[in-house]
Amino acid sequence: MDINRSPKKDGEAKWAVQALDQVLPHLPGTQAVVYDGAFRGVHLNHLMTRHGIPVIANMHSGQHGTVTNRHYGPATLTRPDGTTDTIDIHLVNGTPNLRQINVNGDIILHPATRTRTVRRLNRDGHTWRLYNHYTLPAEIGAGTFRLRLDRTADDLATGLNRAEHLRAIAPDDPDHPAIYGRRNDTESGNRLLDDSMLRERAHTIGWRRQQVDVTMWAILRNAIAVTQHRRRTAPLQLAA
Repeated sequence: MDINRSPKKDGEAKWAVQALDQVLPHLPGTQAVVYDGAFRGVHLNHLMTRHGIPVIANMHSGQHGTVTNRHYGPATLTRPDGTTDTIDIHLVNGTPNLRQINVNGDIILHPATRTRTVRRLNRDGHTWRLYNHYTLPAEIGAGTFRLRLDRTADDLATGLNRAEHLRAIAPDDPDHPAIYGRRNDTESGNRLLDDSMLRERAHTIGWRRQQVDVTMWAILRNAIAVTQHRRRTAPLQLAA
C-alpha cells in the first residue's frame, strides 16, 4: 500500500500514477492495476508502456450516458485454414467488433473474444508494448487477430486515443467482474480508515500531519496483510 496527496481538486489520477510509478518497481509479480473511472487513456497508456502491465478501469460513457463507440480501422484476420483477410474493426465499450453492412445498409457488429494478453519488451530495454489476441465467432467464419493496446505512432496521426477505447480487459470480458471486483477490497480498507475517525473527522489538522496519519495506517494494513499471507503459506506444524 502507498499513499499520495492531491494538492488540488480533480488531480487524483495524476498523483495515483506517480504513486504507482514508485511502488510497481518493487512489486515484480504484479499482473494488473485496478482503478476506477478516474484513469483515462493517457494514464492507462503510461502504466502499460512504462511497467508492462494491463490496467482494468471503468470506461467513460459518451454523451448522455451512451456506450463509447470508436472506429478503429482495418486488421488482419487469420482464418482456420491459414488464409488471411482484412477486416474492419469498430471499438465498442472497450471491445473490438467486426463491422459489416447488410443488404439494407444497416451496420452489424460482431464482438470478438479475447483469448490472451501478452507483453513484449522494447529494444530500449525499459519500455513495453502490450497486445491482445482475439477470436471471431464461427458463424461469421471464425479466425484470429491481434491488436496492440498501447498507443502507436500511427495513432498520433489519426488522433486515435487507443488506450481509452481499446481495453486490455473490457467490461464485457468474462474475466472483468472477478478482476475488477478486487477493487472492493481497497474500498473496504478506505472505509475502515473512515470508521476509525470520530464522525469521519481527521485526527489531525493540516495535510502534513494527516499524511503521517495515513502513512501509519498504510504501514499497519501492510503488516496485517504480510502476517495473514505468512500464516496461509506457512507449512503445517505437526504435533509431536
